[in-house]
Amino acid sequence: MNKPLSREYLLKRGSCCNSNCINCPYKTNKTMQKLPKWFTGELYEEGETVQNRFSGEKIKLTAEELSMYDFIMGATLMMEMGILKEGALEFGAKDLKKGMDWFRENNAKAYMVLLD
Repeated sequence: MNKPLSREYLLKRGSCCNSNCINCPYKTNKTMQKLPKWFTGELYEEGETVQNRFSGEKIKLTAEELSMYDFIMGATLMMEMGILKEGALEFGAKDLKKGMDWFRENNAKAYMVLLD
């Protein structure tokens, strides 16, 4: 796994490369990922490194990605345990699919590490 570029290195480059670098000093509210309006999960203020529960591989997520990852894992657990009541199961499955699609589109690499 490649090590993320440092904030200092990216500052020396002089501008954003639009590669969604974890340590990008040029990110603004315009360039940060936006969670969809349907998202009802917890909104984290900071990102974190997450480990795949099966392979052990780790990857750093932004606050938005971590929020969606937590939502996806929670919805998956609820469906696997049968916690969702009849009628809510279909709704939960749709939101889970939308969450997976959002994650894949916004960070394909992290999707492959954590969810594929």
